[in-house]
Amino acid sequence: MRALLGAGMLVLAATIAQGQMPPVTGGAAASLADLIGKDTLVTVVLKERGVEDPNLRVVGVESDYFSVLNADGERNSYRLGAVQEVRIQGGAVESKKFVLDEGRALSAEQKQAVIRSRERAAEIFQASSEKQEVKMEAAVLMALGGDKAATDYLKQLVQSNDSGTALQAVLRLYLAGDPDPGQAVVLSALSSGNRRVKSMAADVCGLLQIGAVEYDLMIMFKDRSDEYVAPATRALARIDVRGIVPTALERLSDLNANKAEASIFALSTMGGDDIKAQLKTLLNSADQMTRFRIARVLYALDDPMGESLLQNEILGVPSLELEAALILARDGNVRAARVLRDRLQQRFNPDEPTLLLRSKMAIALVKGGDRAMISTLQGLLRSNIAAVEQDVCQRIAPLGMRTLLTILQPSIESSNPMVALAACQACAATGDSNFRDRLVAAWVSQSDVKRPE
Repeated sequence: MRALLGAGMLVLAATIAQGQMPPVTGGAAASLADLIGKDTLVTVVLKERGVEDPNLRVVGVESDYFSVLNADGERNSYRLGAVQEVRIQGGAVESKKFVLDEGRALSAEQKQAVIRSRERAAEIFQASSEKQEVKMEAAVLMALGGDKAATDYLKQLVQSNDSGTALQAVLRLYLAGDPDPGQAVVLSALSSGNRRVKSMAADVCGLLQIGAVEYDLMIMFKDRSDEYVAPATRALARIDVRGIVPTALERLSDLNANKAEASIFALSTMGGDDIKAQLKTLLNSADQMTRFRIARVLYALDDPMGESLLQNEILGVPSLELEAALILARDGNVRAARVLRDRLQQRFNPDEPTLLLRSKMAIALVKGGDRAMISTLQGLLRSNIAAVEQDVCQRIAPLGMRTLLTILQPSIESSNPMVALAACQACAATGDSNFRDRLVAAWVSQSDVKRPE
């Protein structure tokens, strides 16, 4: 993760002089700035109901907030005005090192959320005999836990005469980590006369790394319709067919957004110094939108020019500011985070499109370390709008942040099975990094699902 930008000592000194910094207690003559980078463990006490967050280490101080690392290695931020005090634990600077324990056990409350999510998935599976899509989603979560009945159910669907249903079952078995989800079904579907089925089959070929279908995928890649071009582009990138690079570079300027997005994914997936060099050459003649797309690829490939373009150029373009901020804020960029916070603080109508956008912005900030935004996510989960609640859960899933498990508990009990399953899925993804990776990979292949990368 890219480091947060420093605000500068002059700004920091001025902030301290204005008395905006929360007091540091329990230690002799210690200030917040003095704790940066030290092995001092502190407890942050929030003004709201005196909530205490212990076992933190201060890693940065800005003009309006400071950043900490918790024992899980997650970077969180606190706004200065929201903190009552920062208390040095034990009344003195700790001598022991702050050790990140990646395998640290879940808290009792987090463990309860995970256990209940498994139980809830089983309940939905048993109650969804007439709703195949719901039952398949529940079966994935049960199969992850080794449930044979759920696995057998999905394998039976793979044998369905309906190629669309069979493909959906193959995808679910892939998500569950089955070593043989049904390659023969996918190959058959790729020859289907049904465009929707053929398109989905192309994406599944990529997910399963079926290299033998390169010829068929290249035919689709050269088609004029984005219905074929987009999935074929993603699949060919996943099996690393670098012959598509020249066309993918050209399609960064395509007026069809689906083709352009697929090219962004392909170039970011394949990577390499050759692609970076060609992207930089392309910048010389690129229009504004194409420059934004090039910047996204360079940023995904960890090339410094990508961050520079997004921050110094694209953030200054009103029509692209939000999209650039959503990308940069997830890595803790200070300027991008301010853009999102300012938007979240504006008055808004609580309609579905607005709340979905707020979900996207809050998630980006949480990913970037702003722990205060968790309360915004909690509010969205209480919106009583199923699409919004489901969206928040689905955006939490790729983060893998154990601290978010507890806010999912009410959604696990939702009477709407898709909301409940989204919450259960997020719990599973948080505890299983392999499942999380497969889930994100599958979502990329769904053009109707818009989540931050």
